[in-house]
Amino acid sequence: MVNYEKLIQYALRIIAKKRYTSFEMEKKLKLFVAKQEKIAQRNEEEDLEEGIEKSLFSADIEKVLERLKELKYLNDSGYAEDYIADKIRFRPRGKFLLARELKLKGLDSDLIKNALEKQNIDESGIAAQALERKMRQWQNLPLQKQRERAYRFLASKGFEPDAIYKAVNCCYSKLT
Repeated sequence: MVNYEKLIQYALRIIAKKRYTSFEMEKKLKLFVAKQEKIAQRNEEEDLEEGIEKSLFSADIEKVLERLKELKYLNDSGYAEDYIADKIRFRPRGKFLLARELKLKGLDSDLIKNALEKQNIDESGIAAQALERKMRQWQNLPLQKQRERAYRFLASKGFEPDAIYKAVNCCYSKLT
């Protein structure tokens, strides 16, 4: 049977390797509990009753999540800000795609909006940088094809149409 101690040890072990949101950590803990129950049933090491309340495990999971927040190992707002900064620096994306990725990680819309505002993102500048790296691959194509691919590329990265037009015009005005 999984208890609080096992859960907290597991949580600390996985959080030492990678940063998680509260939603992701809760999901991981629930999976861990389910796997431990299956192992216990399979090995018949423990006597598991058929009517075990899931609320007992969810209470332990909640305690673990609260403890991790107390220790400042789980901080969703800090996670969102760091995630945005890293993605902009290493894999440029627009606000739309960043917000969608953070939403999939279980973060609240208001929290995402605040994190995006704090970063003060210049989408057209970031789009231009991403486009300059990609333009080398298209240099043998006609100019019209290059521009079409540039629009599609930046749209797929979640940039707003206004930022896309500015970036494309900026990069291709340098060529002519």
